[in-house]
Amino acid sequence: VRIESSSTLTMDNNSKLAVYGDWIKEDGAFFTCNTSTVAFNGTTNVSGQTTFNKVEITGTLNAGSDLLTISGDVVNNGMFNGSETGSVKLESALALNGSGAYNFTNIETTNDVEANANLNIAGALTLTSGVIKVADGKTVAFGGSASASASSGAYINGTVTKQGSSEFTFPIGNNGVRAMIGVTPETGASSSTIFTVVYSYVPTDDHSRTDDHPDLEHVSKEETWNVSCNDNTPSYLTLYWENGERSGITDLTSLVVAHKVGDKWEDVGVTATGGNSTSGWIKSGLVTSYSPFTFGSKDSNTLVNPLPVTFVNFTGKAEGNAILLEWTTMSELNNEHFEIERSVDGKNFVTVGYVEGAGLSSEKIDYRFYDNSPEYGYQYYRLFQVDYNGVKSYADQVIRVLFQDTEEDRMTIAPNPSDGQFRISVNSNIADGTVQIMSQSGKVVRMLDLDGVESSIDITDLSNGIYFLRYISNSKVFQQKIVKF
Repeated sequence: VRIESSSTLTMDNNSKLAVYGDWIKEDGAFFTCNTSTVAFNGTTNVSGQTTFNKVEITGTLNAGSDLLTISGDVVNNGMFNGSETGSVKLESALALNGSGAYNFTNIETTNDVEANANLNIAGALTLTSGVIKVADGKTVAFGGSASASASSGAYINGTVTKQGSSEFTFPIGNNGVRAMIGVTPETGASSSTIFTVVYSYVPTDDHSRTDDHPDLEHVSKEETWNVSCNDNTPSYLTLYWENGERSGITDLTSLVVAHKVGDKWEDVGVTATGGNSTSGWIKSGLVTSYSPFTFGSKDSNTLVNPLPVTFVNFTGKAEGNAILLEWTTMSELNNEHFEIERSVDGKNFVTVGYVEGAGLSSEKIDYRFYDNSPEYGYQYYRLFQVDYNGVKSYADQVIRVLFQDTEEDRMTIAPNPSDGQFRISVNSNIADGTVQIMSQSGKVVRMLDLDGVESSIDITDLSNGIYFLRYISNSKVFQQKIVKF
């Protein structure tokens, strides 16, 4: 296809143009693709600055030295090659699909890109805006001479690799957070060395306190950089933060890089730091083995701790007509409140209370909460705190508490198991109640009112299995598992 100077080629909406040879757009020519598709079926060399919308490749597409812009989805089942001197711009939100190879030299993104295929970058990646979302099992791979830069809020979400012995900063992030990491291989590293990095920002991850290392008090519960190296080349890692409120860094003098080995965290030291609590970086000591890394603190009396809350314990016990729940925090960062949830099966939880948090604290604080309407039998409690920005962090454990009935408040069900016909007996002071039959998922499948101290329940029409019978009377709630065979 040749579009000569001062001529115009306009494609109709939703049309397709099949190209089997070279694409030449001369200076002064105009090409408008609208919402259409250009399909490259042979070997095509592109010359002239051109903007394509949707692109299909079954052969080989070689980008030229002029800017090539793509503003729609690409299906590549052949090969896409960038020019050594040219640049490709991915404009607007689009997806890179197909089983073919994407080989870029210089590439710029100006919006979100879904990378559903492997991307190879030999030159410079410029993330002007948006996120490159890398599909599971796919990789953005930087070659030995590659570089990357990213504007605020722009990053790669997924697996990223870098080959070679030169220093490189990975513009990565996850879950709305950009968190770059730099790798500086030690002198003498091989050109075949490959570093692989994945960043994870999941505030409910359990990275726990570390009493197993004498110099490391606590580590981040929010984020990890998972780093691996094909030949374990020693290197220095630089972790970046851009939002002190999220990472919780307030004192760089107590900050270190933490490394997880097996099920324990260790201090890999610090070579240098820069910036402040709002944004900055910390460079580790020499790393000789790889696995998850994150921020760590060496001072238990400061808030150099990315955990919004450091929970120490969470316990519960029956006390009179209530259940007393108690917990302790060693530090709190932007902690608005706690929420307490209860379950009768350990799976389906409902909120039963709130306790105000301390906001900002580096001291030990004891909390307690009374559940004044517990159900008889075993029940499960879990606890989480909520930041001012709405982020939740759960305590490490779910606890089980037995709340038993008394002689004055007693219910029996017989026979159990049965074919679906049960008889309920209750003491007179709790007679005339309401019965709910619930499935294992917590759904109420039958409800009826009972009169007197003895009543019959018939669920022979329901499927065989396990149910929960809940008896409600005079603000007291009893629950027992029943089995229909």
